[in-house]
Amino acid sequence: MPNDLSSQDQLPLPGLGGRVCPVRAKWRRLVEIELPAEAKNRDWPVTEDHCFARILLDNAAGQPWRNAVKPPAWRNAPEELLTRAIDLGAACINGTESLQVLNENSLKLRGKA
Repeated sequence: MPNDLSSQDQLPLPGLGGRVCPVRAKWRRLVEIELPAEAKNRDWPVTEDHCFARILLDNAAGQPWRNAVKPPAWRNAPEELLTRAIDLGAACINGTESLQVLNENSLKLRGKA
């Protein structure tokens, strides 16, 4: 799936009072639709949307994301952080980043590896 903004990304999001925020919409589409769909054809260590979000946000923040952002991240994260996380996710899809390596780094940041 292309990582460009689509017409679906222009739809209002729940919790934003009907406003459109392309970066937040793009983030949700990536972790809720694109990455889980890609996982069906890849040898990735995770398949669930919340796992993709953890991996990408931890790596983008350089720490466990909940230390930097109040949940829910899609609503409360600064757009710059979401953009870094989106770029990492896109790089995983196009093969220039390893989701396995990003997952291992996320686990290390959390003291679980």
